[in-house]
Amino acid sequence: MAGGIYSLQGIGQLIGYNIWGFISDRFGRKKPLIGMALSAVFVFLFMRLGAGDIVQLKIVSVFLGFAVGFSGAWGAYYTELFPQKFSALSSGISFNGGRIISTFAIPAIAGLGSTAMGMQGIFMVSMAVFVAGAVIWMFLPETYRKKEEAHKE
Repeated sequence: MAGGIYSLQGIGQLIGYNIWGFISDRFGRKKPLIGMALSAVFVFLFMRLGAGDIVQLKIVSVFLGFAVGFSGAWGAYYTELFPQKFSALSSGISFNGGRIISTFAIPAIAGLGSTAMGMQGIFMVSMAVFVAGAVIWMFLPETYRKKEEAHKE
């Protein structure tokens, strides 16, 4: 059952990647931060459900996956945040920087799960990370159509 619920999250994420990517390409690179904030909401809802709420767990899992698809827009966004001569390097720096952070964060979060906080603590940390990420993203520059505007000048 858990594997099925997790798979549904993957399906939602696949759909989310495409939709948030479309939104990013059409309306701006910062718009998908809405998906990042929604991820915190869906984690909160997920946290409130019990083991017997199978249908609701499946539904929330799809929506959580969809919201997490916000990261599909980052590939283009990262390359636009950096000067063009570093465009290939920028995504590597960004994604691998995340890997370095997760190297320390995942064991710390797993340790939190073994404390009195349990899964509740893990969900709370996840929500905090999504909210903090959305706030940080709000303060980053919008890069959408930056190159087109530069060519018009």
